[in-house]
Amino acid sequence: MESKIDILEAELKAVFENNKKVCPPFLDDTPLDSSFGLDSLDWAEFAVRYQKKTGMDIFGDANIRLKTYSDLKKLAK
Repeated sequence: MESKIDILEAELKAVFENNKKVCPPFLDDTPLDSSFGLDSLDWAEFAVRYQKKTGMDIFGDANIRLKTYSDLKKLAK
């Protein structure tokens, strides 16, 4: 069974690929600002894809500011 982190990475990669964007490396200190490469619609697509796979509303339950990839991974645990 895939971990939520594996699903997170796979779905992020799928969003980048579907939107013909360059996927950055997923390092803990990678910023999630505009330099990450996703706009608000891309993030919405990711949230839906992730929720379909895990049942988790990764952004709906978040009360923290997501600054880095590490912050996003914490939500997926």
